[in-house]
Amino acid sequence: MLELLRDERFAEALKLSPALLSHGHRRDLLLYGVLLAQGGRLAQARDAAHRLIDSDGPDPDVHQLLGVCHEVDDPEQAAGQYRLAAYLDPGFAMPRLRLGLLARRRGDARAAATELTAALDLLPGESEERITLFGGGFGRLALTSLCRAELDATTGEGSRR
Repeated sequence: MLELLRDERFAEALKLSPALLSHGHRRDLLLYGVLLAQGGRLAQARDAAHRLIDSDGPDPDVHQLLGVCHEVDDPEQAAGQYRLAAYLDPGFAMPRLRLGLLARRRGDARAAATELTAALDLLPGESEERITLFGGGFGRLALTSLCRAELDATTGEGSRR
């Protein structure tokens, strides 16, 4: 199913989900939540994330998913989820990237620069699975380029990294 997500074949992956979910594996439920979010079914994606938290406790990937789910309707709630994801796994680049983009949208150049710089530092070590799950269809190189461009637009320092 991860390959289908990587290929942006969300509808096909969602059709396969019930069989995988019957096994009750945490990664399958997380992937299902990500697929729901990618398909715009945010309430269902949030429900999947909350089921994971209820059964397994706090998890950086699940809080990242919740951040994605809240970003459109409640950016502050999204930022809180991203901060929790980064706290739970300080080496997780994706929440730092999202926090940087949210700060830039708010006009907070200092916070944007801090978070985007952290994301740039962490992206080389980010797992391929997390990039597939949370990169919005972009690979490591594109995400790195996005960080640099946003950092440059924020501070003029991005081109020096």
